[in-house]
Amino acid sequence: MSSRVVVIGDPASVFVQTPVRFWRDRGVDAIILTARWQGASTVDGDLPVVSAESLAPPWVVSAAQGVHSLLDAVNTSSLAQDPARVSAALRAWAHTAVPPSVAPPAHDALLIAAAADALDPVCVFGHEAFAHGLATSCCTAPRRALMAWGADVLQYALMTDVAHALVRQALHGVHYVLTNTATMEDVLHERFDVPRPRIARISYGVDRRLFHRAAGVRASEVRHKYGIAAGARVVMNIRRFLPHWGSGIAWPAMVAVAEQRPDVHLVVLGGSGSDEEIAAAAGEARARGLDQRITFVRDNAPLNTVAELMSVADVSLSLVGTLEPVSWSVQQAVACASAVVVADQASYALESDRGLAVYRLRPFGVADVCNAVTALLDDRRRTAAMALANERYVTTHHDRETELTRLLHVVAGSATAERLLTAGALAHHRGSRPSDSRCVTVRAVSAAPSGLAPGRAASEAESQHLAQRLALGPRDV
Repeated sequence: MSSRVVVIGDPASVFVQTPVRFWRDRGVDAIILTARWQGASTVDGDLPVVSAESLAPPWVVSAAQGVHSLLDAVNTSSLAQDPARVSAALRAWAHTAVPPSVAPPAHDALLIAAAADALDPVCVFGHEAFAHGLATSCCTAPRRALMAWGADVLQYALMTDVAHALVRQALHGVHYVLTNTATMEDVLHERFDVPRPRIARISYGVDRRLFHRAAGVRASEVRHKYGIAAGARVVMNIRRFLPHWGSGIAWPAMVAVAEQRPDVHLVVLGGSGSDEEIAAAAGEARARGLDQRITFVRDNAPLNTVAELMSVADVSLSLVGTLEPVSWSVQQAVACASAVVVADQASYALESDRGLAVYRLRPFGVADVCNAVTALLDDRRRTAAMALANERYVTTHHDRETELTRLLHVVAGSATAERLLTAGALAHHRGSRPSDSRCVTVRAVSAAPSGLAPGRAASEAESQHLAQRLALGPRDV
């Protein structure tokens, strides 16, 4: 009986790495599978990464290329049919300025599904319904779960009928669809007809070993490390520094506060794709004479860097303006006793009912954010009360050990999860560890269908046949 858990997604994503790290630390043979990977065989130290291209047989690679060509043409045609619909979806949530194509997810689905079957997992856990949902649903693992994060179902699926069909097929081809907020549960059920019993709300929990308030000597060390003066009040933007992540309002508001208050130090996280925006902000900071009071963190910061900066942040900003599920960054920031300002949305209102204490702001502009930050900096009694409430909230709802163990129960099934954890504990007691990517065992993949021999190029008709298979209705799960 298999004991392997395959997590499908971007190996560089902390959302992919976190459960794999947690489960492997408990002796579970969890590995990361992605369509293609040019990096090292492990990430974050020792988390194994397998590239589907390295396992998929040649006929699958050839067929996938044919599917990509076919669906690329279909995608172009579907986008041109109703430009107004595409524009409306882009405006609804400015997560991207470029409509994503359905061709890469379909292409990758063939590679990943073949590779996953070769890895013989007891379950697969896919991340992001648009990019990896179809791949997850096409696997033959006994148990399949899919995490729907946000833009995948709230934006991408709205652009064309083809995109909607791809996401719907993905959601209906797995045993459980996971999300982190009740508002997303409603979207999954109402827009995509996912039965509510097959939707599971989960949390990744907060690692309190990393995310907590720094005090005394430790706070002084963190401030010195990042060039923050002793006694400075720290205002931090905790989301990616891009306009559709709220930087268009957060940055000018932070600059205004810093110019009004010489005791304020700003911290700006960059994130993937933010190089131009960070460079422009750094230039503006120099021109305004603020560069000595701003810490810019470029690219994707390691989680421990984010935790250190959050541990000394007095006020944090999370200003994604529309259709925002509850952010893991917000949960981490409140665990560090930072007073968080969020764009007020239904998801945060519901979490406030569960005990989350944040400053919810709507409608909001630069002046509104500036006033909110100033009010929180000036009202230590209020921020202390928020910190106390959030300590209870995080402890009650986002305990890391509880939530990531529960996640394995959802993904693998309770009986299987207990078997994996028990076996892992025994192996750990004996001093053994799960395999790494250099010694991952695989089984033989299935033969090529309809006479397509390994190594022979797929014809257009055969590629069309595979494309039709990807478009089948809901699977019996």
